[in-house]
Amino acid sequence: MCQYPRGVSRGGRRGRCAHCPVGEPDVIRRTVVLSVVAVLTLGTVPAAVASPGGTSDSVPSTVEPVAVSPAAEPEPVLSLGDGPGRELYIVQLEGDAVPSYTGGVKGLAPVQTQGRSFSPEAAREEAYRDHLVDEQADVRRDIADVTGRTTTVTFSYTDALNGFALPLTREEAREVAGLDGVVAVQVQQERQPQTDVGPEWIGAPGIWDGTATPSGAGTKGEGVVIGVLDTGINAANPAFAATVPGAAGGDDYVVQNPRGRFYGACDPTSAVYRPGWGCTDKLIGAWDFAPGDDTGSNGVGYGYDDTGHGTHTASTAAGNQVRATVSMAGAGTTPETVERVVKGVAPHANVIAYDVCSGGCPEAAIVAGIDQAIADGVDVINYSIGGDTPSAAWTDPDATGLLNARAAGIHVAASAGNGGPGPGTMGSPGDVPWLTSVASTSHNRAWRAEVEQITADGGATRPDIDGLSFSGATDGAFPLVDAGDIGSNRCLAEALVGVDLTGTIVVCETGITGRTVKGSVVKALGAEGMILMNGSNLGSSLNADAHALPAVHITHADGLALEMWMDAVAGERASISAGEEHLGADVADVLAASSGRGPNRAVDIVSPSLSAPGVDVLAGDGTANQVRWGFRSGTSMASPHVAGSLALLAASHPDWTPAEAQSALMTTASTGVRNADGSAADWFGMGSGRVDLTRAADAGLVLDETEGDYLGANPAGGGDVTELNLASMADSDCRGTCTWTRTVTATETGAGSWTAQGTGATDGIKVTITPASFTLAPGATQQLTITADVAGAPTDDHLLGTVTLTPGAGSAAPAAHLPVAARPATGFWAGGSVAIRTRRDTGSHVSAPIAAAAAGVQVEASRLVPASTQALTIPQDTTNSNPYDANGRQVIAVPVAAGATRLVAEVAATTAQDVDLYVGTGPTPSAATEVASSVSSGAAERIDLPLGASDAGPWWILVQNRTASAPGGATGSTSSTPWSRARPGTSAPSARPPTRSGPRGTSGRSVPAGRGTARWPSAPGRRADLSAWSP
Repeated sequence: MCQYPRGVSRGGRRGRCAHCPVGEPDVIRRTVVLSVVAVLTLGTVPAAVASPGGTSDSVPSTVEPVAVSPAAEPEPVLSLGDGPGRELYIVQLEGDAVPSYTGGVKGLAPVQTQGRSFSPEAAREEAYRDHLVDEQADVRRDIADVTGRTTTVTFSYTDALNGFALPLTREEAREVAGLDGVVAVQVQQERQPQTDVGPEWIGAPGIWDGTATPSGAGTKGEGVVIGVLDTGINAANPAFAATVPGAAGGDDYVVQNPRGRFYGACDPTSAVYRPGWGCTDKLIGAWDFAPGDDTGSNGVGYGYDDTGHGTHTASTAAGNQVRATVSMAGAGTTPETVERVVKGVAPHANVIAYDVCSGGCPEAAIVAGIDQAIADGVDVINYSIGGDTPSAAWTDPDATGLLNARAAGIHVAASAGNGGPGPGTMGSPGDVPWLTSVASTSHNRAWRAEVEQITADGGATRPDIDGLSFSGATDGAFPLVDAGDIGSNRCLAEALVGVDLTGTIVVCETGITGRTVKGSVVKALGAEGMILMNGSNLGSSLNADAHALPAVHITHADGLALEMWMDAVAGERASISAGEEHLGADVADVLAASSGRGPNRAVDIVSPSLSAPGVDVLAGDGTANQVRWGFRSGTSMASPHVAGSLALLAASHPDWTPAEAQSALMTTASTGVRNADGSAADWFGMGSGRVDLTRAADAGLVLDETEGDYLGANPAGGGDVTELNLASMADSDCRGTCTWTRTVTATETGAGSWTAQGTGATDGIKVTITPASFTLAPGATQQLTITADVAGAPTDDHLLGTVTLTPGAGSAAPAAHLPVAARPATGFWAGGSVAIRTRRDTGSHVSAPIAAAAAGVQVEASRLVPASTQALTIPQDTTNSNPYDANGRQVIAVPVAAGATRLVAEVAATTAQDVDLYVGTGPTPSAATEVASSVSSGAAERIDLPLGASDAGPWWILVQNRTASAPGGATGSTSSTPWSRARPGTSAPSARPPTRSGPRGTSGRSVPAGRGTARWPSAPGRRADLSAWSP
């Protein structure tokens, strides 16, 4: 998903997306009425393709492709080996191979007559073959000239391709790639028949060929229309052509327009019709609601993609099967290239694109897109867009619009957000009950690389360090430089101005700017390579980015160990290997650290709904109607996997409602997802599990829900979300026991007997179901009562369990599972509420007798303290990627007294568009002393830190004005934000906020407190009110 993530993080700002600029000079902006949400991927491109004015971590993790247009002149394809010596390379030349030759060489007729199956005339065939042999001999002589030696050809090819195989070194291969007539130089690889792996990993081929459908009839989404609300689309990409021939990696299928008409820019009767825009029977419509796309500052043209994000999501959900070529930056000037066949999950479905984003995604444009999608009657919507604060589920315009979409029978997949890894980081509107929200996991492909040849003076060595990268190798070993020793551990451009890194490999840390932006920075300073180590918040979660130079991404632990070793030795050197593709289940189903997690802060449901591949996904990319391909990561990439899955279910089960299809995906999902550290993921991380299309279409039981019930569940009207008929159960206030009722309906595979069993996944919970067994006819329903007993269990943490429904022997239906999450409450008021009025923060009150709900109740009381408020006037930060450069910030010193239990800081009101908040220890603010940060795309920032006995002493609070909307600030005020807690040195957002008095957005709050308080004097001239306290 593309959003501005928020939450506590140690070590700075998390990565933003292509529309969320980081590090570029900010401009004064006018206040606008529109509420803006931003689109999100984690990857970035090198700064060379960033927008003018600076680097941008919004720029996606794209790779430079070979142009697909027949009129374009492509660069030679180059794929280099790893070894220092000679390896076998395949050299391809201009000119058709024999079977495909249709003329063009003077004096040589086509080898076959047009319009017949391949049946070459022998004389013509032999004449052309002789011509190729002569041409190849000329090129081999040129190779001998540039290599200075006579080369021995291992194989010559005239029919499979026009070329030959011969041994070359890496440098010789580069020279050969520059020769006239050479179109490709590729080191030989062990290959097997394959495609890009996302659809296959989630089991889509089972529905494609019918082996995983009840009827046995296969479908690739024929007749289903997917609406993609995003940043536009590049219509020229062959992923959206009416057909892709086999010669281009396609399946030769001719997509039909199931509507017999076109929409928006493709409709000749429409006011927005654009002749020649690029419509096909595959891409049957496009609308542009984003301001400025057509004639404004972006200028990419009506409906075309201004970042590549929309093209990526659309082709992931429904792109044609097609061959994609992507580039891998290596040590030389000519990039190596990789070619793969890619396809969407529903590759024969149709697409209508709704451009609702331009820089950001204004809510008015979003709602217009939803409105149009409903009017167009799309079958599925992919919504890889969101915000970082919890939804107001029944009032937020996009959430409401998408509820109406579900009422219209439209399936909606939405990203879970990229605010992880802490709890309570689900994005909006993926946190509402009527959307299928999707977390991000890895698939079964990884591009592995290593830090190699690690040595130092005196013969010191270290073992190789494993990592990930989609880039080439360095040409040997080079001196290592720790970026922290030269002024910026995160390799920020403004902190490294004038630094000469020529001939070195630089160790950088994640944070503040995007991963590939850091590589572009050090490359511009002369570096040969980069070792990118995770910050502590990302741990072991890695990405294979397309960097601007040889690079490798390693874990936080490995990075710390390397830095410690470098501090202890001298003359340290290393090399970086090229990224090598690895396919295997051992790298699959790993939950991305950045993926948004529950508990849900908006409503009491288990979120996310599901998980799907969203790490290093290869799909269409590019801007302004270019044909490009790129790797991207994020829940934005996971969501279209589920949108495509819903399209396949819509084709195979047109009678299923969106709620029923969602429940089929959830109850049959694979629960084998794990965290990056190898531990099992829980319901709040993976949802019900990773989508599994080998089982979903055969689901024997489904759960339905109506629009009326969704509306009736609104707590503002006395409703109860826990009563919705969802395929999971949650209760964050479970008092001893909590109970849910669910109604299941038998499908054609679900007729027969079933048994029900409850299990606890964590200690302290017992789950029971009645009835324990039942029998259903097709279409019949059964009401189930599920009870969770958490009596006597610890508080403050959700306890997790599972309901498993197992069909009788011989059934074609798979077993179904439903997640359970119950958070124990310590007790309750037997007589209702107790009202207390007080004028001071001390005193007492005697209530009527209160009976404890259970024996052994422990009551802890603490006094209330007032918040101290500091009014600040802060100029806009002109170097906003670095909060510690004394530009555009103010710092407040906070002495924390012994015995203080919490330190809370909050921006209570502000006139600026984007204010960020940092808290740390000691007298001097720095990245090294930072403990927590709240860095959303707006100004609603809050940090809540529990304190211990060792935390007494000086602390600091830093407020940064990232973006003003007028000189000195713009009008506006904040509202409540996600609550985050972190002890010094940790990052652990809390799922439950502390008690507060006063309305949201006010200052001077009081909170439950312990001993002691920290205050500072206020100042006149209010521009940003900072409310903070340390009880």
